[in-house]
Amino acid sequence: MDQDAKNWDQLIQENAELGCKAIVLPSAWIKNREDTLKTAEQLNVIGKKCKENGLRFYFHNHFHEFKRWEDTTLYDILVEHTDPSYVKFELDMVWVIRAGLDPIAVLEKLGIRCDIIHQKDLNKEVLHVNVFDALQPGDEDLDMMQLYRGKGYIQAGDFVDLGTGVIDFKATYEKIKELGTIQYAFVENEGISEDKFKSIENDLKFLQKYI
Repeated sequence: MDQDAKNWDQLIQENAELGCKAIVLPSAWIKNREDTLKTAEQLNVIGKKCKENGLRFYFHNHFHEFKRWEDTTLYDILVEHTDPSYVKFELDMVWVIRAGLDPIAVLEKLGIRCDIIHQKDLNKEVLHVNVFDALQPGDEDLDMMQLYRGKGYIQAGDFVDLGTGVIDFKATYEKIKELGTIQYAFVENEGISEDKFKSIENDLKFLQKYI
């Protein structure tokens, strides 16, 4: 996470001038409670600056933020120690599944702090659904790029076009509609496909059946 206040000030100013409504931090590398509390403090500072400039500020998850810490998770610690006035959450549904958790349950806990989700689908033949279960001793302490790209726990082929994987979209989006808190679902098409533009078109048409 970039801690340079000048860089954030410039980023916020540029987004405000462009007429953007929100800034999303795509990830932060947290490994323990201390990291998480420090990150929460930084997010509060950035979120406050965003609000002062008419922008909403969101944090986007992967799987590592859901690492268990005593009787909770690092993600829950992050949520608890960030100010709801300044920090919102964009939930990546499949990464929650890859942490061994139920994304709908996480959405219920977040409530109005989450009004945007990231949606993709998970290959039916994925080697490791729950990445935590696959980690070898000591690998939780690897740096982010080693964990996500260097050890083979996560492959590009793990993610597929919507409707071709394991996600039950009908049940998922029925529940999302019941919650009534989600305004936007962004499709993250990051799998391998012969025709990426056709893949994106298929994703859009598929999701439109449920939103």
